[in-house]
Amino acid sequence: MAVSSSLVSLVAVICILGGPFLCGMFAIVCRTIEKVSKQRAESSLKLEMIRRGFSANEIERVCQSKLDPKAVHDGAWTPIAPAKPAKV
Repeated sequence: MAVSSSLVSLVAVICILGGPFLCGMFAIVCRTIEKVSKQRAESSLKLEMIRRGFSANEIERVCQSKLDPKAVHDGAWTPIAPAKPAKV
């Protein structure tokens, strides 16, 4: 009987203390993976733009536009017209 009650209390302590720790570790790992994937995507975009012959100013402008949407359009935002349904 003493073994089962101590086992229950051990499991309770592990769940109470271990659960938040594991959630925190999971969040840190997910955030790190997200940052790495964003950096890889940006690096591959820059390399592709270099291969296609874009100038440094154009590459900087594109990278800046990802941070500030008004940087490329100079504040002149125009909505896209809604698509018309296709005739069948």
